[in-house]
Amino acid sequence: MKKLSLLVLVLVIAAFVYFKPKEDKKNKEIFLSFVHIGDIHGHLLPRENLRFGEDKFSQGGLARLFTIVNHLRNRDKDMVLINTGDTIQGSAEALFTRGEALVEVLNAFGINYYAPGNWDWVYGKERFKELFIGEKALAHWNPLMANLYDAQTGALLTSPYQIQTIKGVKVGFIGFTSERGPMAVGDSVVEGLRFTNGDEEFKKYVTELRPQVDILVVLSELGLAKNIQLAKETAGVNFIFSSDMHEETHKEVVLENGTVLFEEGQDGTRAGELNILVKNSKLLGYRFKMHTVDEKIPANSDIEELVAKVRAPFVDVQKAKSFVNPFSKRHLQGPIDQIVGKTQVDLHRSNFSAFEMP
Repeated sequence: MKKLSLLVLVLVIAAFVYFKPKEDKKNKEIFLSFVHIGDIHGHLLPRENLRFGEDKFSQGGLARLFTIVNHLRNRDKDMVLINTGDTIQGSAEALFTRGEALVEVLNAFGINYYAPGNWDWVYGKERFKELFIGEKALAHWNPLMANLYDAQTGALLTSPYQIQTIKGVKVGFIGFTSERGPMAVGDSVVEGLRFTNGDEEFKKYVTELRPQVDILVVLSELGLAKNIQLAKETAGVNFIFSSDMHEETHKEVVLENGTVLFEEGQDGTRAGELNILVKNSKLLGYRFKMHTVDEKIPANSDIEELVAKVRAPFVDVQKAKSFVNPFSKRHLQGPIDQIVGKTQVDLHRSNFSAFEMP
């Protein structure tokens, strides 16, 4: 009798395991998140906001920016961090290390995809390759460029796109660098490379990827106006993360064909957060938020220490003099935090176009 009862129990458990309701993945709503940074221009530390008609306040700083990135990644471990270029130029630390100071700090951010900007070519083709191309690259940022070719062979320098499955959702990422690279930094610096304006490549790769993916994302340093033009001419892109002209989309730009665009200003003073819902391989909706990186955001101590380490030689009286400008070949004359003079007006170039320059 006991054996019979045991057999019945085993059969009941087996039946429950076999016939229990299975998770309906097909009808499940899936949450995906993206964070966008761009046009950091070598800014490791916070700087003062000096725009016309606005209060002065401390903004930016990579340690504060990381606090936002880290918080959002802790909420969603599959979050995708996108960097749209002009990263390794604009500060003494960037200049005298030919970009390495920024790479060392930003490697800690866990950047998933990168579209280089025009100023990221400033130290030359070979240095760019050292920093970004191949398994031995110093930066672990996965560059994507659909519009940059070897001038002799016609081969693309990097992959034009990548398809990543996130929580069961197929997401396509297409990258574009700025065609203004040669114009901004000089033809000799990018000798052997051929940049295009992206017109043909945008149409080609959007058409190729759209049937293969559930969500299609473009990361582009072609500028907001150009990206709007491209998206209007070729429908099918869900989201475009844009950089180049330091514009700020406090509210996303939505085109009639459904493409949505974002741009996050300059110098690491803004970060864009995009959350989307997908169901049955279709986009249900999205929410965008632009985060202001200011004194209200606590600095991450680990990144603060890393920034201090990178900057230490630059603020040391003797070590600073060992740095050589890669262009002029002149030595740095002293620590970069030394005050050598003052102006009676604030000198900056961060006003919006409707305001006069100082």
